[in-house]
Amino acid sequence: MFSSQCLKDRMYAKIFYSPIFLNKGRLIIIEHTRMDNGEKEKNVNTYVKYSSMGFQMLVIIGIFAFAGNKIDRYRGSKTPLFTALLSLVGVVISLYQVIRQLNAKK
Repeated sequence: MFSSQCLKDRMYAKIFYSPIFLNKGRLIIIEHTRMDNGEKEKNVNTYVKYSSMGFQMLVIIGIFAFAGNKIDRYRGSKTPLFTALLSLVGVVISLYQVIRQLNAKK
């Protein structure tokens, strides 16, 4: 048994089960790794990158849906045809943007 003292100060434990003792579930090998500043920045940068993609998708779809709603209200139509069509166009454009950003080389 180890205490939480071993894991403080940005220390992380990776737990692996040995295949020999997998049935008994007794042997746990703990590997301590320390995350340096470069890895922390990389993790933060990827978090910001992917969360910004989600917000970007939300904004693009929202703008197209808003424009479709305005067109439907202006025309006085009973069915929200332009709202549905422009929302779908917004989804396609936002997915294209996300795929393009994911495939971009650094």
